[in-house]
Amino acid sequence: ECDFYASDAGHGSSNGGTSCLAPGTEVIVAVNGNEGAWEARPVESIKIGDVLVGGGKVTTVMQSLGDVEELYEIDGVVFTSKHTVFDPADRRFKHAERVVSAKALSERIPIVHNLITERHRIIVQGASGKGRAGWLVTADYMEVDGEIEDERDEQNL
Repeated sequence: ECDFYASDAGHGSSNGGTSCLAPGTEVIVAVNGNEGAWEARPVESIKIGDVLVGGGKVTTVMQSLGDVEELYEIDGVVFTSKHTVFDPADRRFKHAERVVSAKALSERIPIVHNLITERHRIIVQGASGKGRAGWLVTADYMEVDGEIEDERDEQNL
């Protein structure tokens, strides 16, 4: 359940949801707002106004209580079960718990993070490769349905 969020509308509130990333998850951020130049930064360091490669401007940052969330590891990245991730096995967006390569984790973590971006995408660095070769495309907090038809993501990265 989402504990707190802040948005560029200038307010914070409680909200429900289970679509989140573990602390330390490396998010791909555009350097100086230029999506052609990028760096990986921990999700907990992302701020409103930052520009994410593939996602555009960050409009909301959230922290949620994570100790009740089921966690899954995909290519070295830890997601809550309902975080929507692009599964390269069948080229569809789905909840982390349904991604072919997902491994259920028994541990829990106290705090998880999520973002809302202009284009509702968050790209994170996986362990399988350096740079773009290891990128995982995920949806932001606004797209939690799990099954998203969106061919533009692979074409625009």
